[in-house]
Amino acid sequence: MKVYRNVFALAIAPLFGISSQVLAQDPAALANDPKLFVEVATRLLKWKDPAEPTKIVGPIYFVGTAGLGVWLITTFEGNILLNTGIPPSGRMIESSIRKLGFKPEDIKLLLTCHAHVDHVGGHAYIKKISGTQVAMIDAEADLLQAGGKTDFHYGKVPSSGLSQ
Repeated sequence: MKVYRNVFALAIAPLFGISSQVLAQDPAALANDPKLFVEVATRLLKWKDPAEPTKIVGPIYFVGTAGLGVWLITTFEGNILLNTGIPPSGRMIESSIRKLGFKPEDIKLLLTCHAHVDHVGGHAYIKKISGTQVAMIDAEADLLQAGGKTDFHYGKVPSSGLSQ
């Protein structure tokens, strides 16, 4: 596993102006720099790239980005949205929902699997346009209410690094 991390780090280093010699001496540089990790992941894992929304099965629809899963679950009592990707994903998710023939205003519950920036970055936008209720586990409520600033690892990553 360690060899794969080193190869990955060395392969992506030039994309970000990082000397491969620096990473060769310290292969954990990517893991130890949350801002760099988010920048690399956003680009390589296509966190900001649009994806075609699609029906998965029954009332479950994919409305995420090319690299992040966001799920719309339709019900007769209102719709549920699971995850919202990184901050600029909100508008993309809204567009995907509308493209499928649904209204973001019909979202009644906004959920997440956990409160890292790649899962809740668009929550504020979706909440604003839909007026939905946000629900999450007690242990992560403070983190979400702080806009991620209290996250032990990503809290110091400026959101401007995730802008469009």
